[in-house]
Amino acid sequence: LVARIGSEAGAAAAVINAEITRQAVFIAYLDDFKLMMLLTFAALPLLLLMVVFLVALSACAPGVAQNTEPRDLDVRRSWNGDYPVAALDQFPAGQQQNRVGYLGDAASFARVWQNFLPSEALPEIDFNRELVVFSRNVDFYNRTNIFKVTVTAGVVDILAMETMSARPIEAQVAMALAVVPRNGIKAIRIDETRTQLLD
Repeated sequence: LVARIGSEAGAAAAVINAEITRQAVFIAYLDDFKLMMLLTFAALPLLLLMVVFLVALSACAPGVAQNTEPRDLDVRRSWNGDYPVAALDQFPAGQQQNRVGYLGDAASFARVWQNFLPSEALPEIDFNRELVVFSRNVDFYNRTNIFKVTVTAGVVDILAMETMSARPIEAQVAMALAVVPRNGIKAIRIDETRTQLLD
């Protein structure tokens, strides 16, 4: 063939070489995509294994996921009324100036109750299983009512509604008490930066 082509043999060989190179590049390009497809299929079982592992891991530790979500506590009983400013020293130490807090034993509750609703009999509360939380005025005198108590990771948030007035606090503050289950409670959130640990 080369002898027949004669003087054009070099040019013909160059054309053939160029065509072979072009086709080789195209085949290599297609082979790259075939390899990528095979690697993707090989990785799919690994992805499925990771999903199964994560599901199994979350099932083994249900308490972690549950404790981070707020949970409503059952408000078993509640009262609201006026409390004398002169008797704020009857609250447990460290809670006498707080807007919210708790009474964790019968003696503290009895002292507060005598000044809160003295005409009513002292309610029976099982402080081994229950806790009394309170909300009161600290700036202005406003009627208040505890409408919801939630717990998140052991920390209680007391949500109270108040009337809106600019009456200064003089002889009395408005206060609300509520009885909630004690189980799982570790602290009361006093404000955005402080919590009060249970005794």
